Amino acid sequence: MRLDSKPEEFKLVEEEVLAIDDLIDEAQSLLNWMSPNAWEYIESIRDLVDQLAHRVLRAQKNLVRIITLANTWANIPLFNRKNLDKDNLLALEEAPDKVLKRYMELHQAGLEVCKLVAENFRLYFNVPLRVPPPPPPADEALEDELYEQLLPLPPEEGAPLTPQGMQFLNIKQI
Repeated sequence: MRLDSKPEEFKLVEEEVLAIDDLIDEAQSLLNWMSPNAWEYIESIRDLVDQLAHRVLRAQKNLVRIITLANTWANIPLFNRKNLDKDNLLALEEAPDKVLKRYMELHQAGLEVCKLVAENFRLYFNVPLRVPPPPPPADEALEDELYEQLLPLPPEEGAPLTPQGMQFLNIKQI
């Protein structure tokens, strides 16, 4: 961990590494092979080391993915010359389509980068990942969304009728 991590990464997990080092020092001074529960203690230390190493490796892979995402569109020009000839002007006829396509690529990359950065935060600071609740069935979700968009909310009971309330009741204002 100390050798395979950058100094900035190691600072993020340094407290955990020091705690593991303390546990190892304690085991070396207090335990021998005949000590009761020695094997369980060794396994618990191994599990801590394994979890920490797994988290750091996953965060490093996320960082490589972030860099890859940034480089995929960073070095590709948005506009090219017609027929790729240096004497021609830029092909601006296709510009709106290219700009929209590039914007969508950047937007998707930005969403993935945000997700990876949030995951790295959780990994480096050992914050457990929350399991999102299961999404509602697609038909119900779509139906609910359409109703929300098409129908105004009903007026509360006892509230005076307003033009919006009359619209809900399908009554035209006189």
